[in-house]
Amino acid sequence: MIFDTDPGKKHAPCHLAFVEWFNVSTSTDPDNDMYSATKARERDGSRKVDIIFIEDIVQPCPLVPKFGRKASSLERQTQKAISAENCLEVVEEFWINSFHTKETYQTVY
Repeated sequence: MIFDTDPGKKHAPCHLAFVEWFNVSTSTDPDNDMYSATKARERDGSRKVDIIFIEDIVQPCPLVPKFGRKASSLERQTQKAISAENCLEVVEEFWINSFHTKETYQTVY
C-alpha cells in the first residue's frame, strides 16, 4: 500500500509505503533454486509491519505460495480456498520468485 502524506500538496511530497516483513532462508532450495520466506512475527504473534519511505524500496519481491506436492494440500492445511486476493493473508510460507524478471534475479543473486 502506498500513500501520500500531503494530498493537498502544500509541502514537499513524502510518499510512504506500508510493508509486511518476512524472514528469508539463508540458502536456496536444491530443487528449484529459490529462497523460502515466512511471515515475520512480533513477540505477541502479530505480523511484523512498518511504514517506510517509498524511496527506500529497491524493488517489489514476487512471492509464490509454498503449495507442496499438490495445491489442494495447502488449502486443506489452511482450511480456506487460496486465491490471488487472499494468499498473503492465508498462507504463511512462500518462495521468492527470483526468476520473475532479470532485475529480480540480479538483486537476489
